Amino acid sequence: MIPELKLWSINGAGGVEPVSQLAQMTTELEFENLLVANPDMLEPGLQLVGRQTPVAGGWLDLLAVDGDGRLVVYELKRGQLARDAVTQILDFASALDAMTGTDLARHLAERSGTAGVEPIEDFAQWYADRFGGDDLSRLLPPRMVLIGLGVDAAAERIARFVSTGPVDLSVITFHGFHRDGETLLARQIDVSADDPEPRAHRGQGTVAERRAK
Repeated sequence: MIPELKLWSINGAGGVEPVSQLAQMTTELEFENLLVANPDMLEPGLQLVGRQTPVAGGWLDLLAVDGDGRLVVYELKRGQLARDAVTQILDFASALDAMTGTDLARHLAERSGTAGVEPIEDFAQWYADRFGGDDLSRLLPPRMVLIGLGVDAAAERIARFVSTGPVDLSVITFHGFHRDGETLLARQIDVSADDPEPRAHRGQGTVAERRAK
């Protein structure tokens, strides 16, 4: 399980006082606005290319291209992530992955330029200028990142299981705190496809190896 994060304020006399924890942002829009204005809170070098983008199955919260030129789908929740968030982001990512490079470039260009995301007239040219070449297939399959103020046990278990396979799914949680009218956020990556030894499988081998025992 993900460890609980606690925060204390230390006064001049050496005493400590616990800082009250924030269970959720006021709205998902507030959380989203914060991340759009500060994308480095998610990942250095990230370039946002879409916000509230319609696809088959619903509306994507945020779309970005990472430093390697790969598309990243972000699903945000103002509170704790639950299992339906995992299903939702898989649905959205699969809709994008089913597109051809040309269709995806058109889709991204036509839906750019809103709500703090820069307009992109010609996505293929935009991509070539930043990453070199015109091979838009490098965008896919998209990475997926779930973001919330914590994650429940079921969502964490599913995300860990999925991330041990070929699907690139990560979970980032922000621990929120209130102090003297301020909101403080601490970022933690809980599940990452880059982890060569996910916590749920350490020392256990593959599924096939465990079943053979």
